[in-house]
Amino acid sequence: MSTEAGSTGGRSARARRRRLGFGALVGIVVGVLAALAVGLGVGGAVAPPRISSVAVAPEALVTRLDQRVVLTLNQPVAADGLRLDVSPAADAELTADGAALTVRFTRMLDYATTYRVAVDGVRGTATGAGGRIETSFTTPDEHILLAAPSAAGEQLVRASVSSAAAPEVVYEAERISEFVRVGPGLVVIAEEGGRQSVHHPVPGAPEFVMGGPEEASYRSLRAAPDGRSFGYVMTSPDVGPDHTVYDSVLFLVDAATDIETEVVGFDGAPISVADWTYVRGTTSLLVRSTDQQGYLIDTTGGDPVPLGTVGLLRGFVPGTTAMLSDRWPDTAAIELTTGEATPVTIPDLPLADGEVLGDFAALGAGEYARIVHVFVSDPLPRWASSTVSRVGADGVLPLFQPPTGAITGMCASPNAQLLALSVVEPRDPEAAPRTYLVDSRTGSTVRTVVGARPDWCALD
Repeated sequence: MSTEAGSTGGRSARARRRRLGFGALVGIVVGVLAALAVGLGVGGAVAPPRISSVAVAPEALVTRLDQRVVLTLNQPVAADGLRLDVSPAADAELTADGAALTVRFTRMLDYATTYRVAVDGVRGTATGAGGRIETSFTTPDEHILLAAPSAAGEQLVRASVSSAAAPEVVYEAERISEFVRVGPGLVVIAEEGGRQSVHHPVPGAPEFVMGGPEEASYRSLRAAPDGRSFGYVMTSPDVGPDHTVYDSVLFLVDAATDIETEVVGFDGAPISVADWTYVRGTTSLLVRSTDQQGYLIDTTGGDPVPLGTVGLLRGFVPGTTAMLSDRWPDTAAIELTTGEATPVTIPDLPLADGEVLGDFAALGAGEYARIVHVFVSDPLPRWASSTVSRVGADGVLPLFQPPTGAITGMCASPNAQLLALSVVEPRDPEAAPRTYLVDSRTGSTVRTVVGARPDWCALD
């Protein structure tokens, strides 16, 4: 009995100890979890701001000035003490508004480049917790179209500006007059058998040929920056039973349907067009008539807005809606959102004996690339060689001289990062032209491609 009683009492004591031990363990676990919860709550309350989302349009950053990258954070931040770092270096400004940090780039960015944007001193207004935030984005590559000789006559080649990949042949014809990019395709004014026509080839679809009169001629081919339309100026003698005459008539074509519409002026009357272009960021066209009158025509309707006498259209100041216009010997910048014209002085360059000033291209407000030719007669008069310099507020910076030959054409890339300089060899007229892509800030040659007449030179 005593043995059994003692045995029972022992089992009860051990059971009590096990119950007490389990309860203590539960208590410890609960306490630890509670402590963790408190710690996590406190930690969350004092966590520094973090990025919730990034709004960036890389295409706009390489085509327009004053474009923005917006960093939305998970809490409002103080506006003071912020330090912006952009790598590679780029001119930018930073502002804070609540939980949004806005980085405004005052210049257009480079092609095919990964930019890192970091902000130090980011401090939450509610918690005071601070730290550093960082993000990155990559800008798109740019391509250039050039016309080059081919066995069939001429071909268009497409080359990247950031890689050494071989240029791609994208079109071929007996003769190519003008060409532009439109969305994923091209528009080409080509000549076969002495007849001109407008072709719209699109990858994966049949090539469309505009149905103009047989005797028609075409020029001033332009493409909308958004790729939705293109246009050209057509001239033709009397055609058809109604003896319709097309005298420098501007037609716009919907790129999706290839339906064309005649652009008219006051009271539906046609305008005889000398030159024209799209105005980026608007629904308007700038038209220069054959009597040198300028008009802004809104494609959505309404009468044209007269701009007065307008000279030769020289191209936009990169990234802006200011058009440079020449009325020899003067140049003006016409701000197309207001119609206001401002005189512009293109800086001269010092010239040595035998040197002559050549063409210029705008690189920004008050910044230009300018050509100087060396003129010789041996025995025929010709340009023997050429040089290009950057001129502006910072003085003169020599950029480029081809190893041989003379420069026959120059224009800047849409972001003004590069100059396309077409070069021919006067001593060898059979030699194919070459186009050098040159950094407009340093003068370094990025690449050389056989061909000339770059599509960057077409007004957009």
